[in-house]
Amino acid sequence: MSVTLADIAQKAQVSPMTASRALRGIGRVNAQTREHVLSVAKELGYYRVQGTVLPPRIRKGTSDHCLKVLLPVFVDVSEPQMSERAINSLFRAVKDYLDQANGKWCVECFNDIEQLEKRWDKIRSHGIVVRQPLPRDWVTRLTKLAPVVYMTPQDIHDNVDAVVSHEARTTTQILNHLRDHGHEHIAWIGIKDTNRQDVKYSHYMDGESLFHQRIASTHASTLAAWWMLMGLDELPCPDNMIILKRDWEKASIEQIAEQALDQAMQLSPRPTAIVPASDSLANAMIKIAESRGMNIPDDLSFMTYGGMPVEDLLDERLTCVALRKQDTGSAIVELIERRMANPDAIALSMKFQGTIVKGKTVRDIRK
Repeated sequence: MSVTLADIAQKAQVSPMTASRALRGIGRVNAQTREHVLSVAKELGYYRVQGTVLPPRIRKGTSDHCLKVLLPVFVDVSEPQMSERAINSLFRAVKDYLDQANGKWCVECFNDIEQLEKRWDKIRSHGIVVRQPLPRDWVTRLTKLAPVVYMTPQDIHDNVDAVVSHEARTTTQILNHLRDHGHEHIAWIGIKDTNRQDVKYSHYMDGESLFHQRIASTHASTLAAWWMLMGLDELPCPDNMIILKRDWEKASIEQIAEQALDQAMQLSPRPTAIVPASDSLANAMIKIAESRGMNIPDDLSFMTYGGMPVEDLLDERLTCVALRKQDTGSAIVELIERRMANPDAIALSMKFQGTIVKGKTVRDIRK
């Protein structure tokens, strides 16, 4: 039988709360007590996984210490179904980590917050991971049900823990990587989406302020990071920062990619590298460029943001920056357990630096 927190507390002759805080290095626990608890935990065979207190690689549900996490998906009532691929993309890091760490996860689709609240008794969980921009009132209501971890770039909610990509640092990584390979003339391609068909939730934000509506757009935080690093004092935005509007009901990603490539190639001086805001846009642009006789990366380099965790991009052609699911998954578990142990703890916003995945789309033009 797996060792539980209660076992450690009893053996160490401390309260479960003290044992929990000692194991995770939080709260007011003196050094001697913390060392004693860690020693007892090790003696009983209770090991941490990358800073967490969940035992490694135990079949989920076999231990008394099993964290259950709800992964809600809010979809428009007119589009009740969501593709399995979209769901996996939203929650891949959390699901994979919990599978390895004696945790349980539950993906549920809801039309609104009221439906989730009505079903809470049946889906009750230790924590909730949010992967979509939601109205402030909804987030507040979720925090009354269980600890919430917000996992979107739109990290703007008070008193809510968050795990996000460090957009400014990611942009700097891309810029430095390209410059280290000799690229000084770089085009940055972003999209402002309307009427998205894969996940229809924008109408939930109708009652929010204009600021909250704008920041909820798909690439808002990425574009903000670009602007900050390249043209904070420039209005309009710099010429090499191309922002296109895409109405999903009228334009395909290929049509937008063609427009983006045309505008980028008209810049003077002509860019030697292009940074699209997503890998889907990058792939579409590369396909069009190659159809026009360009060789990638000899004639034109591309670097982008990985849409999947680093671990799933080992054979990726695109050179990109992506997060490691081991890091983000463990952080989410830690934040939920921290909030369970101390509901009044100050909210933490954890921004993760990405890892450069060296694909085959960036050429070193210094050689």
